[in-house]
Amino acid sequence: MIASILADAPDSISVVQASTAVAASGAKQVDPPVAYLAAVRVAQAVVAAPLMPQQWRHEVGVPGEVDMGRALYAPPMVRPLLVIQHVPWEGPHRVLAAFADVPLIRTDALDPGCRLPGPAEVRGAVIMGGPMSVNDADAIPGLAAEVDWVRQAISAGVPLLGICLGAQVIARAAGAVVSPAPRREIGWLPVSIADPRDPVLGPLAPMTVALHWHGEAFTLPDGASALARSAMTPVQAFRLSSAWGVLFHPEADEALVDTWLAEPTMQREAEEVLGPDAARVLRLGARRHAADLVVNSTAGFAAFAARTA
Repeated sequence: MIASILADAPDSISVVQASTAVAASGAKQVDPPVAYLAAVRVAQAVVAAPLMPQQWRHEVGVPGEVDMGRALYAPPMVRPLLVIQHVPWEGPHRVLAAFADVPLIRTDALDPGCRLPGPAEVRGAVIMGGPMSVNDADAIPGLAAEVDWVRQAISAGVPLLGICLGAQVIARAAGAVVSPAPRREIGWLPVSIADPRDPVLGPLAPMTVALHWHGEAFTLPDGASALARSAMTPVQAFRLSSAWGVLFHPEADEALVDTWLAEPTMQREAEEVLGPDAARVLRLGARRHAADLVVNSTAGFAAFAARTA
């Protein structure tokens, strides 16, 4: 349908005009080649180019979760949400439900060609996990650039939500020490919430059972408020101005556990910590605890989304 809309339009059609036409059509899905055609017409040259624009080449979304053309067809003056990933299987999952009508830019920060937008160009950022350590930044240029970007975003007051490695990145950018934990913390385990008034983690108070999957921990950044702890990890979450760092996984549910166990590296790591019965243990924990976590964390994600408006 969208292709026919653009086919009938004059060659000088602009992105805004294309957006209006697509919105009027009621179409939900925008294919990248169609979005690219509209972008080319902005330059009044409907020609094929050898490479797609940078932001589409760095899209790493799960099929059906994000429309790759949403940022292009966003209403004028609506800033997108930036989603930073480090591996394909650790995406924002349920967090995005709070941003249903918001344009998105999804990027793999470790892609050698990745260029993050300026902090002022986005409404906020969700920074997800990965198997690497933020202390690998010296060896991974993309990770070092991400830490620098987060440091700028904190200074600019951009709302940030970092989960697992994303929390490490925020902590490192804020000057905290990130180091290996005495033991890897994997499984569905209790977390105590320190501040029930916090808009993002307060809905989980006073205690929630959440999915943990990390081998490193961090100190509390200077000026930050500690928001959560577990028996193994004194600082499970913190808030620093407009940035939240959460080491555990409030976005988890049964589907996420299945996705992670389908990844051989995660299955292997789980078995190293929990034993050969790790998959059964993790799925049983999800059946017992995910429903409550979903209800309460959904309220927190909505509160974070409101901060980015």
